[in-house]
Amino acid sequence: MKKLLFSFIYCWLSFSVSAQPDFNIKLLDEFQWGGATGIPYKIDYGENTCVSSFEMLGDDKVAFLCPVSNSIKIFNLNLKNFQTEIPIARGARDFIFVDGKYYVLYSYKIVEYNEHGFILNIRNYNRTIKDVTGLKFINNTLYLLSYDQKTYPVADETLNEDQVHDGWMLDADLFGKTLKKGNNQFDLVLAGLNGIFYKKTFHSELSLGAIKIL
Repeated sequence: MKKLLFSFIYCWLSFSVSAQPDFNIKLLDEFQWGGATGIPYKIDYGENTCVSSFEMLGDDKVAFLCPVSNSIKIFNLNLKNFQTEIPIARGARDFIFVDGKYYVLYSYKIVEYNEHGFILNIRNYNRTIKDVTGLKFINNTLYLLSYDQKTYPVADETLNEDQVHDGWMLDADLFGKTLKKGNNQFDLVLAGLNGIFYKKTFHSELSLGAIKIL
């Protein structure tokens, strides 16, 4: 089964928790907040802003979407250091990295950047899809992930009901949802085309801020 990744936000950033076929969770790495080479963090009235998404770039690099600096920051996992950043437009919600290109999600549009931050293409998506929070690329198709954990194909035309999936698409026939049950536990629900086949409660020693399947 394809590896599942979870993102947990604590008082510092811990990321990429791997669930193998038996779904035993382990921490892969963590980064501290702030500093010239750390993860940008901003404390403001009514809202604290930090990292909104991350993407593994092979086995030795990770890229963070940082709304504070309006950039994608890239770190080397082996050397534990900051490498470079890619400037992007304000208001980004999520991004994915496919074939050397960054697809960045904004309100009702997806902007395609190259590795130097130059815009290659802009694609609008159906404005009837509300509260889109994530992107997925599966079988050469872009999908939108909504806040209420539904999956939509990127399309300009009107969507049919059978094109909308319950849960975030993880593979062509695999969908997942997380249900936070308290400060230290959450449920993971996995479903295929024939319905739910796995549900389990996981516990965390640190207080959870958010859980996100990647």
